[in-house]
Amino acid sequence: MVYFYISVFDNKITHAEVFDSEILSEQYHSLYYGPEEEMPNFLPKGLTTPRGGHIYAYINGEVVERSPEEIAAEEDAANPIDNYNPQDDTDAMLVDLEYRLTLLELGITESEVAE
Repeated sequence: MVYFYISVFDNKITHAEVFDSEILSEQYHSLYYGPEEEMPNFLPKGLTTPRGGHIYAYINGEVVERSPEEIAAEEDAANPIDNYNPQDDTDAMLVDLEYRLTLLELGITESEVAE
């Protein structure tokens, strides 16, 4: 006989494991007890996406699949580099360059501007 447990943080399933003994802990939630060969596949898609989004949530004692929008929002928040646009950096550098050239042409230093 085995126990199938999940660990939940912020309603997201963060860990799943099969144990051969009962665990008494508030961080683990037992979903199954019985023969290992009869254990249903609770998490057929795995725990996370390749970008780290949690696929399943544990809400009101039920394992539910999160919507693609929820998963995408979590992935975007965790991976801001994926939303990086190099054009933004180029635009910022051009603005700074134009500002410095204007100061140079006017014969003004940055310390004079700050005063």
